[in-house]
Amino acid sequence: MTAASHTADLTAGRWRIPRSRGAMGGFLLMLCGIWAALIPFVGPYFNFAYTPNVTWHWTWARFWMDVLPGIGAFVGGFLLLTSGNRATAMFGGWLASIAGMWLIVGNSVSMLWHHGPGYAGLPFGGNDRQAWEQLAFFYAIGALTLFLGTMSLGRLSVHSVRDVRHAERRMAAEAAAVEAAPVAAAPVATEVPAHEHVGHEHVGREHVGAGGMNAGMAGTDAGMAGSRGRAMDDTRVDRPVYPDEPGASQVPVEERMRTEQR
Repeated sequence: MTAASHTADLTAGRWRIPRSRGAMGGFLLMLCGIWAALIPFVGPYFNFAYTPNVTWHWTWARFWMDVLPGIGAFVGGFLLLTSGNRATAMFGGWLASIAGMWLIVGNSVSMLWHHGPGYAGLPFGGNDRQAWEQLAFFYAIGALTLFLGTMSLGRLSVHSVRDVRHAERRMAAEAAAVEAAPVAAAPVATEVPAHEHVGHEHVGREHVGAGGMNAGMAGTDAGMAGSRGRAMDDTRVDRPVYPDEPGASQVPVEERMRTEQR
């Protein structure tokens, strides 16, 4: 292996990765983002909510504490799921990780500017329900989102042999497509099908046959004309008007007619 080929093997797959690398983590992060963004609006249907316990009630507290990190987790998961570029996929992993971190610490940090028990409100129900609400709205979903995001970042940070092989196959396919493009663009000589040659030969034979038939018919007509001429010449030979006359068969008809007129 030469130094150039060794360098090419090391650099191949640095940015191009198979899309399956972050597919599972991206899908789970999208589910986490949907949960985090919608739970404050649908939770009140089951009396599982932070105050105010009203379905589909929009507040800026719900936007900053729930909807915004949910959107971040969903977009990050989507980038991980669909991107074949390492940099783009890592950006999605970082975005999802930051969203999960904000879900964990956001409600507590909001006390710095809200000067109250929490910007998102108070959990509804008894102690047990409040514990589950805090986990479902912020801490547990945030920890799961952070875990999936950091796990995806760890997988993307590794330059594996699989990435190199995937990049080599991609480069070989692109090179084959470039080589095949001029061949496809070159004009292809068209050949006359064999049945057309047979048809031309058949037509030529028909012309030759027709010419032969015409020549034969012309020869037949000439023969018949010659036969008629010979027959007429034969009629010109005198036949005896008086069969008993000696030598009458040798006298021409015209001479015998002149003799009779005299």
